Amino acid sequence: MIKVNGSHLAYRHNLEPGFTIVELMVVVIVLTILLVVVGRSSYGYQASSRDRERANDIDAISRSLEQYYRTQSVATGATYPSSTITPAGIASIVGDVDIVAAPDEPTNSVVVATSGATQTPTVSQYLYQPLNVNGTICTASPCPRYKLYFRLEESSEIVTINSLRQQ
Repeated sequence: MIKVNGSHLAYRHNLEPGFTIVELMVVVIVLTILLVVVGRSSYGYQASSRDRERANDIDAISRSLEQYYRTQSVATGATYPSSTITPAGIASIVGDVDIVAAPDEPTNSVVVATSGATQTPTVSQYLYQPLNVNGTICTASPCPRYKLYFRLEESSEIVTINSLRQQ
């Protein structure tokens, strides 16, 4: 209380203009919801972009294997690499380390399959499966066909690419 000329006056608190805690919480909640929506939609674009990169990589690997086949048909008879080839061997056939590395993977992502069964790669793998005519795994040349497998990130679908020559 303040005494002015003998009379008592109550303190008068002037409220500063501003936002209440409830108003601030509402704004924070709305911004959080917007960030979540934008984040999820941009993730879909990123996954789609990585899937396109995977498809382009597999296409380039397939073209390199077809070139290898043409080269080997002149040298030693028509053949694709057998299951004894290493991932580094596939990389040397392709000739570009970026192509054999799946998106966001720092190193070679090619795995050589050791069975003739249908393969189930992860999104960070490219699977090479050399095959005999009867569909069993090809362990020694000549290998007349192959399959390449990769997994799409968006749908988890496994995509299979067959060799051009299906003898």
